[in-house]
Amino acid sequence: MNAIKSDSSKSGFVKVTQIKSKIGTKPLHRGTLNALGLRGIGRINYFVDSKETQGMILRVAHLVAVEHLDKTQLEKETHKRAAKLLAASGKAGGKQK
Repeated sequence: MNAIKSDSSKSGFVKVTQIKSKIGTKPLHRGTLNALGLRGIGRINYFVDSKETQGMILRVAHLVAVEHLDKTQLEKETHKRAAKLLAASGKAGGKQK
């Protein structure tokens, strides 16, 4: 369970990949996978590393692989969702009150 814990200041983003099927799992786990945007084996999604995201990942840790990324690593990712997350985090960073 402690494998999910990380220093949030060190790594600002999380790459989550579904590695096992949701068939035969509890409805709560299936709902969590859907909320994470993972709808099949091999699907990837990127998130800002937060306590909420880590809680969701912890619930389905047996079904997903997690990789912690920093901003430079996220920029190297070629996935469309990584680019959207990077653009959104840039906008949000400048508009804090």
